[in-house]
Amino acid sequence: MPTLYSPTLEGITIGSTRLPINKTTFALNPDGSGGVIIDSGTTFTYLVESAYVLVKKEFISEVKLPVVDAHNSTGLDLCFKLRSDAASINFTDADLHLPTENYMLTTRTQAWGWYVLAMGGPIFGFSIFGNVQQQNYLVEYDLSKETLSFCRRSVTSFELSS
Repeated sequence: MPTLYSPTLEGITIGSTRLPINKTTFALNPDGSGGVIIDSGTTFTYLVESAYVLVKKEFISEVKLPVVDAHNSTGLDLCFKLRSDAASINFTDADLHLPTENYMLTTRTQAWGWYVLAMGGPIFGFSIFGNVQQQNYLVEYDLSKETLSFCRRSVTSFELSS
């Protein structure tokens, strides 16, 4: 039984622009390499280089604010001075529309405020859909039907039934 859930990711949309990412970019290779995993234990989303370059370029184009070098304080390389636009993750048969807080982190110092893209470039040979993007969603993994479902929920109103 596999220990990782690997949904089929077909693309990424920033604002109204579907990025020209080749579908094979996120494909799971026959030898088990590549692909995308969804992981509630990994904080940020990490994309393979070819996808991350396009995401970063489109955010810079859409946001139209100066890029701030805050890598030393945030560990991430795309930071702006305050503002953001909409983003969606495009799985097979479903688009997950992310609210700003699920892809941009707000950091403040005494003098400045920044938005930092909660995604990074490659750290492995595959992409990871991290938990910042999953916050305030119930995520259902149906292994028998091989489906992944998302339902927006506030954790303050969520109750477990016995």
